[in-house]
Amino acid sequence: MRLLHTTNLELVSFIGKSIFERPPYAILSHTWKDDEFVFEEAKDGIHQHLQSPRRGLQKILDACEKARENNLDYLWVDTCCIDKSSSAELSEAINSMFKWYMESANCYVFMDDVTLQEDGFMDNFANSRWFTRGWTLQELIAPHGLFFFDQDWNYMCSRDQIASRLEEITGITETILRRAHTFPRLKTPLLGGRKPLCPGCGHLDEVKRELAEEPISRKMTWAADRRTTRPEDASYSLMGLFDINMPLLYGEGENAFRRLQEEILQKSPDQSILTWTEPIGEDQDLFHKPYLPKGPSSFRFAVRRPVPNLLERGDIITTTRGLEIDVLLGPCAIRYKHTSSPTLDKEHFMAVLSCAVDRNPLPRVAILVEPFTPGDPDTAYTRVRNRLLIQLHPNGRPSIWATGVQGVEFKNAFLDYDPRKLSPRRILLAAIRPMRYHLKQRLIVSVVAPEISMAHAETKHWTPSHDTKILYKARRGVGTLSLGGASYVGNGHSGFFVLWGVPENPDHGDFVSWLETWGSFLRGNHSEASPSSLEWHTFRKALEQYMRVQTADLSAKISETGLKVKVNVQATEFLGRTTYRLMLDIQGWRDSPVSVVKCLKVVDSDWT
Repeated sequence: MRLLHTTNLELVSFIGKSIFERPPYAILSHTWKDDEFVFEEAKDGIHQHLQSPRRGLQKILDACEKARENNLDYLWVDTCCIDKSSSAELSEAINSMFKWYMESANCYVFMDDVTLQEDGFMDNFANSRWFTRGWTLQELIAPHGLFFFDQDWNYMCSRDQIASRLEEITGITETILRRAHTFPRLKTPLLGGRKPLCPGCGHLDEVKRELAEEPISRKMTWAADRRTTRPEDASYSLMGLFDINMPLLYGEGENAFRRLQEEILQKSPDQSILTWTEPIGEDQDLFHKPYLPKGPSSFRFAVRRPVPNLLERGDIITTTRGLEIDVLLGPCAIRYKHTSSPTLDKEHFMAVLSCAVDRNPLPRVAILVEPFTPGDPDTAYTRVRNRLLIQLHPNGRPSIWATGVQGVEFKNAFLDYDPRKLSPRRILLAAIRPMRYHLKQRLIVSVVAPEISMAHAETKHWTPSHDTKILYKARRGVGTLSLGGASYVGNGHSGFFVLWGVPENPDHGDFVSWLETWGSFLRGNHSEASPSSLEWHTFRKALEQYMRVQTADLSAKISETGLKVKVNVQATEFLGRTTYRLMLDIQGWRDSPVSVVKCLKVVDSDWT
């Protein structure tokens, strides 16, 4: 650890020294800009830059002045006290960052986009960029004494004085922010010895114990909307909150968050790590462990602290095969309310976790799972419907909570289950996806119209930015399918669409194809588009609107004046592989050339 002397402005090395061997120091919390004053410049001497210091240096000088006012001879700043050219030093600094902030005498938060008004109002405080950055989360929590300053270094308030407001802004539990401090505080904060004591009131600071009592998912929600410049830092900036040390591997991207979660589970077997939901528009990765999310943004539903003195089996164990978890397991079904008599979507299993919804220990959280091998509930399981969480209540129907803004309940469906059929089980959440998803990912589909002269246009590949699920009327109730592809067939004057998809319910078959007329597909504002000039953006907008139809009536036939069409599916299987051909029987276009535009081929979609 290097510290900057607040008077002579020289860097002093305390690398390898313990808290008892280092002098008291202040620490600066701020957001980085383009003109920061870095280690290489500070090493060569700060005095040569004092004549006209740029903003990055000026805030360091101002922080030094505040430290001197508090009788502190040293200051730590992340911009100029770390030699980032040394990977070993950078790794040590990031792994020690939480401890360094916690061991500081005072932490000065410099908000360069906040102004303290004459009446004491802190203009733009809640919207400050400081609350949006990943690294400032631990900087808000770790220090014993934290003090906010505006863009002109006017003192605004201390963290414990506005703890309740900070909880509203950040979601962080108020008791962690307040630290049981007493009032009034000393006007000039002083160092409270070498123990973790509040510099103002002398109370013992037990932030690590407080953090250890918070569920994993709750701490993750604090970081859900924060951003970092490098994707790995979204994970590295959380290590201190979970008391984790691990190697830094810049370039690993989202894999850093997987490593972080696995390290957390080794230290804290807390099932709330499973109470995540998949963000809308996130592409499925068949090689990503399906029981772990890709980033903190997946945590939107914070469960409560563990219930004190509640003894129950709720283990979660990491193995090479996946996660072994103790749950209450039983069958359930999601039913939709679109019709007068609610219809079944698909039967699942419900795994009830050892997580309380609120301070009452009875309401619980559950996830939806299904056996790795259909029909064999004794095999491993995989999580399904990752965008949903279930809340079970002792009185009343379960609530289905969907991905989106925190607290959005999915009111178009309800869950059926029998509590008497739930039984304690230890199940394995597999580390890989079932092979059937890999096979369905590679469906090969072609459109053929015998005896029709056809010209094929270039395929449009599309990675959906939203859910590509369609509700449709099946033989038994309502089914759900994943849209797989679409083609436009036209002769210059009229046309229709051929679409296909994969049903979620295996009982509905492996493959569904249907037809839509020009008017039935291009609804509303898109219906005036010309069949002779189908544009990609027109199709995309129409498709988004089409998928919002509550329940589609999928038909394999079209019968209009001058045009009759029927589609049949022809499957060819050889050595375990199957291809599909959509055979079009077109009557009325025999003497005119027909073109086929492959409007859509969905890529990177998961047929769960």
